[in-house]
Amino acid sequence: MKGLSLWAIFIVALLGLSCYVASDHLLLTAGVSAVLLFAALVLFLPVIKTFQRNQRIRHECYQFVNSYVITLSVCQSLDRAYEVASQDIEGEFKILQGKITHMNALEKTSYLISYFDMEIYAMFISLLEIYLDRGGDVLNLASELLNELARIEDSGRYVLSRSRKNLLSFGLLWAMATAVLVFIRFGLSSFFGAMKASVPYLLGIGCFFLFLLTSAYLYLRFYVSGNMKPQKRGKEKRKDVKVS
Repeated sequence: MKGLSLWAIFIVALLGLSCYVASDHLLLTAGVSAVLLFAALVLFLPVIKTFQRNQRIRHECYQFVNSYVITLSVCQSLDRAYEVASQDIEGEFKILQGKITHMNALEKTSYLISYFDMEIYAMFISLLEIYLDRGGDVLNLASELLNELARIEDSGRYVLSRSRKNLLSFGLLWAMATAVLVFIRFGLSSFFGAMKASVPYLLGIGCFFLFLLTSAYLYLRFYVSGNMKPQKRGKEKRKDVKVS
C-alpha cells in the first residue's frame, strides 16, 4: 500500500506540473493538484487495494485447495493436508493462522470460508464433509472441483494480463493528451501571454483535468473493480458437487 501511495503522489505531481506549465497559474495548479491528490488517496487507492486483494485471495484459494486435496489423497491426514496447504501462503493469511491455533484441522479449514469468501471454496468444504462421511478417493471425488478451480485461476490470469494491456493503452492516451496540452504553451508561445489571462482558457484546463479524473475513476470502477473480482459466495443456489 505504501508503494501505491508513492506512485499516486508521483503521478499527481506530474499532472500538477503539467497544469502549471500549461496555465502558468499557481492557484489553478494548487486546486487541481489538491483535487487529484484527494481522489488518488481516497477514491482510487481503496479500489486498487481491493482489486489486488481479490486477485491474491483467488490465487491463494487455488493454491490452498490444490495442495490440500493432493496431500490428503497421499497421507489421508487432515492435519498434514492443512499444514502443507498453508505453509507457502504469507501475509494476511499467515496473520490469521495465529488466531485459530486452538482449532483442529477441520475447524481451521472450515473457518477459512470467511477469509476466501468464494463459492468454489464453499463447495470444497461441502466436498470435504462428504469425503469424511463416506470415504473413498478424495482426488477422484474432487476432480471436477479442481478443474473448475483451475478454470477460475486461468481466467483470472488472462483477464489480469488483458487489463494490464488496456491500462497501458489508457495511460498512453491520456499521457499524449496531457502532452498536447503542455505543448500549447510552446507551440503558441507568442499568444500564451494573452491566453493565460483568459478565464475560458483556464477553465478549459480545469475541465480537462476533471475529465481525466472522471474517466480514470470510471475505468477503475467498471473495468478493474467490476470484471476482475473473485467468484464470491452469494445468496444464489449453490452448484451441486458431483460425487463419483
